[in-house]
Amino acid sequence: MNKFIKWVLPLSVVLAMSIGASSTFAQSAAVTFDTKVQAAHYSGTFVSGDKFHRTSGKVSNASNSRELRLSPFSTSKGPDVYVFIRKPGSKASTWVQLGKLQKFKGSQSYTVPKGKSLQTYSEVVIYCKKYKVVFGTAKLRTK
Repeated sequence: MNKFIKWVLPLSVVLAMSIGASSTFAQSAAVTFDTKVQAAHYSGTFVSGDKFHRTSGKVSNASNSRELRLSPFSTSKGPDVYVFIRKPGSKASTWVQLGKLQKFKGSQSYTVPKGKSLQTYSEVVIYCKKYKVVFGTAKLRTK
């Protein structure tokens, strides 16, 4: 959740009140303060979707990162397998697709789109679009 709160404090007000600065100088100067809201670090452990489609491993993101890292990671082979994030209990039509699964075993990364929060979309899903089968899920929790 990368949010930036921008505060602009006109220097003219501060100077006029504290040292009686001229209006020309006071109007031309301003001080900008950027306050970054710390993004949470999320992680989770994959569980298999069923006994035929085995998925295991970890998923996490670094603080202030929109990148989800699957490492270590392993899932059953299948056609048309994708990585999604979803709100708990939501229908597949509302899930957010992060990309086609890069490989069935090994570390890989996916970018969470801007405007999508891992606080809201708190589950990662490995999903076969062709057969509409969940291979595995991981619930994200803050660290």
